[in-house]
Amino acid sequence: MAMRSNKPAPAPRRPAKPAKPERKPKVVVVEEEKPGMPVEAVLSLVTFLLLVAAILTIDYANGRNFGGGWLFKGQYEGQ
Repeated sequence: MAMRSNKPAPAPRRPAKPAKPERKPKVVVVEEEKPGMPVEAVLSLVTFLLLVAAILTIDYANGRNFGGGWLFKGQYEGQ
């Protein structure tokens, strides 16, 4: 003898909803930053300026103390 189950019959299925249209991805506009001077250029500029300052300082000391030098020669004779 077959036993009957007390489960109700499954409900009829509804038709599937139509798929939603895909969202368009948000486009984020990123402005490219203009690159500055490269590190090598900055370092070479600073090195050049320091070398010029060192040459002027040595020439000034040479002119003041010994009366020689390229730029400061003979300016301190009156002292």
